[in-house]
Amino acid sequence: MRSCLIVLELVVPRRVKEGDNVTLTCSTTCNLTDSTSFIWSKDGRPVEKKQIINNQLQLHPVSYEDEGSYTCAVRGQEGLPSLPENLSIMYPPKNIQIEVNPLGEIAEGSTVTLTCSSDANPPVENYTWFKVDESTPVGSGQQYSITNISSEDGGQDYCEARNKYGAENSTAVTITAGESNTTLMYIVTVLSFGSDVGEDDATQMSSLCQSLDPYIPEPDVVYQNLNPYIPETDEVYQNLNPFHNPT
Repeated sequence: MRSCLIVLELVVPRRVKEGDNVTLTCSTTCNLTDSTSFIWSKDGRPVEKKQIINNQLQLHPVSYEDEGSYTCAVRGQEGLPSLPENLSIMYPPKNIQIEVNPLGEIAEGSTVTLTCSSDANPPVENYTWFKVDESTPVGSGQQYSITNISSEDGGQDYCEARNKYGAENSTAVTITAGESNTTLMYIVTVLSFGSDVGEDDATQMSSLCQSLDPYIPEPDVVYQNLNPYIPETDEVYQNLNPFHNPT
C-alpha cells in the first residue's frame, strides 16, 4: 500500500458531556480493501478493539475517563498516523477528598483547617461544608477553618463540590478536640525558676497561672501552693517546694 493521507474526524456534539454518545471517524485517501482495518490510540496507548467498528471508534456512552488525545491509523501504515485530536468532556465533580491540617486529635483552643479538592470539568464553582445529619451549612469555600476549637466543634464534617453539571459529596472526616495541656506547661514554667525566683516574682507568677487557666474561674489552691512564700501546708506543695529539705 502506498503512502496516503490519514485524517481523524471527530463526529461529536458541540459540547460533549458525560453520558453522551460520541463517535470518532477515521478517514483516508488511500485505496482500501474490504480487509483494511484501523487502529486507535488514546494518549499514546492502544484503545480496546471492542469499541472499534469499521473505521469508527464509538464511545457509547462517553465517560470522563475517555477524555484525552486520540489518533488513528490504517493497520500496516502505523508510521503515518493522523494528527491528534483532543476530546474534552464536561462532567460533574468526582473523587472528592478532604485534607485535614493538623492530623489527629486537636487541642482545645487551637485551629484546624479542612481543604476540599476534586476532579471536575469545568472546575468546581462552589464548595460547601456540612456536619453529618445537619442540613445547615457550617462553611463555604475550598478551605474551612475552625478557630478556637472546643469539644462542641467535634464530630463528622464533609464538603459538597458543585459545578454546572452537578454536585458530589466527600466522605466525612472525624474531628476530635482534646483537652489543652496548658496547666502542665504553667507548672513547669513556675518550677523552672528554682531558687532564683524572688518573692514578688513568685507572687506575680502564681497570679499569672491563676489568670491564664481558662478552666478555673476562681483562684486555684494547687497554683497558690506552688508559690514557696505562701506558708500553707499542702501535699503537692511539699513535694514541689525547692527549699523544702525533708528530714
